[in-house]
Amino acid sequence: MKRIQDLLGDLSGLDSLTRFAMEIDVSPVRQHQLIQARQALAAAHTKYTTSLKAIEQKNSEGRTLAELEDIIKNAIRGAETSSTSINKRKNKSHADAVRTARIAAMERYRDIRYTFRELGISADPVCVGAWFGIYEGLRDGFAAAYTVLQLCMDEICEALGRKRFPIFDDRYRPYYMELQFETTTGDQNAPITEKMLTQLMVYAAYNDVGLDNKLSDDERFPGFTLRDIFDVGAKTLCFGYLLDNHRPEFGSLWREEAYKLDVMMSLGRPRLLSTFYDETFVERRLRIVVTQLGSYSCPFQIMDRDDWLGGVLSGKIEMHPFKFEYMPKSSRPAIQGILGLPGNGKSTLMGTFDTLTVIERKTWVLMPLPDNSNWATYAFMPQMPIPGNKAYRFNEKKLRIPPQAVPVLILNIVRDESELRDEVLTRYDRIVKVKDHWSFRVDVEKILDELGRIAAEFGYSKPAGIITARHLGRRGTSSVTTKRYDIEVRNAVNLLDSFYDWRRNHQKDPCRVSLDEIKEAGGDTPKSREQSQMSDLIESSVNTARRYQFAMDFIGHVTKDIPQRAREFTVNMFWRSLPEEKSDSKNSLSLLLDSYPIPEDEKLAVRSISRSEAFEKSRLFWWYSQVSKKINLIQPNPPPFQPQIVGKDPIEIYKFYLKMNPKVEDSWFFKDKSNLKADWVATSGDSRAPAAAIMEIDDEDTEAEEGPF
Repeated sequence: MKRIQDLLGDLSGLDSLTRFAMEIDVSPVRQHQLIQARQALAAAHTKYTTSLKAIEQKNSEGRTLAELEDIIKNAIRGAETSSTSINKRKNKSHADAVRTARIAAMERYRDIRYTFRELGISADPVCVGAWFGIYEGLRDGFAAAYTVLQLCMDEICEALGRKRFPIFDDRYRPYYMELQFETTTGDQNAPITEKMLTQLMVYAAYNDVGLDNKLSDDERFPGFTLRDIFDVGAKTLCFGYLLDNHRPEFGSLWREEAYKLDVMMSLGRPRLLSTFYDETFVERRLRIVVTQLGSYSCPFQIMDRDDWLGGVLSGKIEMHPFKFEYMPKSSRPAIQGILGLPGNGKSTLMGTFDTLTVIERKTWVLMPLPDNSNWATYAFMPQMPIPGNKAYRFNEKKLRIPPQAVPVLILNIVRDESELRDEVLTRYDRIVKVKDHWSFRVDVEKILDELGRIAAEFGYSKPAGIITARHLGRRGTSSVTTKRYDIEVRNAVNLLDSFYDWRRNHQKDPCRVSLDEIKEAGGDTPKSREQSQMSDLIESSVNTARRYQFAMDFIGHVTKDIPQRAREFTVNMFWRSLPEEKSDSKNSLSLLLDSYPIPEDEKLAVRSISRSEAFEKSRLFWWYSQVSKKINLIQPNPPPFQPQIVGKDPIEIYKFYLKMNPKVEDSWFFKDKSNLKADWVATSGDSRAPAAAIMEIDDEDTEAEEGPF
């Protein structure tokens, strides 16, 4: 495989193929064929080099025709002697063998002159030498080199258990991309026709086309084969040499053969190139076949490890339902990390965990730090056939999963209600007024009571659903310092603090904490006060997640987004499309892989597939299990509730929901924007008074006072 890689990097003519043929070896099954092809290639190479040397202008100048004729005959004799078994005829003496070779050379010389006479050309020794060396040498050389290349590709396919040579392997992709666009490096002195023919060999060998297989049934050249193309191509090169270096009368013969070659290539190449093109750009052919589920009990589907361990993805991939351990056990926590660049399905994957937690376990999820799409705020709506919603079509047609909503309680944490004038608020939104984003506490027990009332609308008998804080994209300036801070992160820190304080004495029912913007925690290098606090909270939580019976999920863009301590405790890590840098210290994928005790060949396969277009175009995720110490490929299925739709404003999605549910009144669904009032007021973070009740704010109140939450 390494030899083929080197060959494709320098595929500029027959010389590169000849060097390649002499360097490689194959298994005993193909050894005899390889030896025969090598001998034929060596003989063709000898014909070409000896004849070309004899007819070069610097060697032929100043010589008489008779002297030049003797030189050409000697070249023919030498080439024929080395390529036949004359010397193996034990019944003949050396003198007899030489005499026989001389006679054979004279006959070949006369035959070639006669061939030119039939073409209407008076052949001199240079013409004969060009025909014998360039035409016959290249013709036989192309055929022999093609046989060698085909044998080697077959050898690799057999070793890998594949039907086709893995051209989608990243080691070969750059060279095949150049072949696809017919650009090559290497010897720039090789004629363009010779380069075209060597490129055609790669396409044909990949398609496993025999030398004598028909390539086209076109009436202009019915039934022509690869051998015919090599023949016409060699003639074109021969007449082109004679035209450029000897006599202008070869122009008509060159144009005639060049036309034939052009037509044959135009007819034969598309068939060979189409499969090659599809495999080079393999994502166009990659088809992932998932199993129909009918319910949301198996939101993950997994691929057999043998399907990707070779470092490739192609053709049809069968996915199988997989039961995932997503809640904590007495023996270990349930901590999931999800990494990848924006737009790669990380939130969808988190949505699968949230769905399982609510629908399957009948419990709740706290999302104190969502991303700015606020996708969780749409979870009260089931999947709908709204234009642009690909997840609905996938669930409906592929998985047969019925649409299903989950209860949602949306916390809008503000210092002033005016911050919400541009937001579209629903009946599931609650406005929480705080005095200072830096320091407040909420009563989680009261929040769960409110979630319980909402959950009852969805048929749940106890609090179940998603509790999320709406991401409003705000920045603030600290009263302590003049530095700006992220208000959403600040709110998340206080919500998490409140949750942990409450959870110490409420560990009965498992629940989930999901952080969709973990990069805001600053990873290993916190840059601000709130980022440091968030990072400390995360590290503290992973130490207590098993004991306090809650699951935890993180989403980040790169490996260093998740603090090192959290990565060490992460039970399941999912990732896709991690950026790779030249420096290993900055390479997110290498940093992640090198932290796992897995074999180097598996790491190589993961790196290879991660760079491929096939992987980029799929929705596959890498999954590392700390329990099994193995990596595999999974596909998370979209949640049955309504996620955010890219390019759609919230009001568009809400109006479509109301259209699908005509019994829901607009006045009951939307909050009154003309008279926004705080639903609750949070206590101060440094207050020691017990937070015993929710302070309800009536419409008649003109100002919300600070009180216990």
